[in-house]
Amino acid sequence: MSREATYEVVENLRKGVTDTTCLALIVSGDEETLQLVKNNRCIAVDGCPLQCAAKNLKLAGGNLAASFRVVDTLRENRKLKPKSVTFLDHDGQNLATCSRNR
Repeated sequence: MSREATYEVVENLRKGVTDTTCLALIVSGDEETLQLVKNNRCIAVDGCPLQCAAKNLKLAGGNLAASFRVVDTLRENRKLKPKSVTFLDHDGQNLATCSRNR
């Protein structure tokens, strides 16, 4: 769901003015990625309730502007019941696009 929500922003809501990067590149210390997150405002979209993306962005010196957790979106939209958060059905897709309301 976090991946789909991110793509919704990058490809539809803010196309051409946003980009996405892989958390593994931040954690492994990829220089190009670290410069990207330090020099641009970042939004962490965490599939992990422990906020792994947000925490690692901060540790890397990233410019964290906002942070969202999938678990919070699930709680706020209890009427939607996805069968899986990995392979999204109709309700899962609707949850992934809930970012439009924020």
